[in-house]
Amino acid sequence: MEVISTEANSDVKNPQKKHRCNFVITPIAKEYKTRGPCSKKDWDEQKSREENFNQMMWDDGPKNQSQVGDVLIVWHYKKGVTFHLIEEIFPPNQRLPSWSNNVGQTDRQVIYISSEFARMKWNEWIEIGGHRRCMGTGPVKTCADVIHDFLNKNSISNKF
Repeated sequence: MEVISTEANSDVKNPQKKHRCNFVITPIAKEYKTRGPCSKKDWDEQKSREENFNQMMWDDGPKNQSQVGDVLIVWHYKKGVTFHLIEEIFPPNQRLPSWSNNVGQTDRQVIYISSEFARMKWNEWIEIGGHRRCMGTGPVKTCADVIHDFLNKNSISNKF
């Protein structure tokens, strides 16, 4: 298994410089789809893997820009968001066999993620300028500073 990256908070060109985490957001469908890829089914699979002490994982965004130490935000419409640390990154050939229906995403890196380490209710998410709509996995830029502040105040470690 080829590991693309495992070193958190590193900068290849300058090892003394700490990496400020970026955020990737992914929506989870409210209901199961009867045809095609279904993010709700895929997320349920990851939660089951977590319950069985297996590694949780997800597809990176379309530009494969995630780095170890970044944070995956899992967006649940009108419920809230959960935060998961990106722990390792693998090439697209390490996708789970169950993801074979996601044919449009076969070029995406596979990100290994932690269990949820923080959460935010929907109304709090909206108040800080969080996305009301989320139409696919991608970077979060608009409210990143506010998310950094929230995570530094509400997570176990202040490394965000």
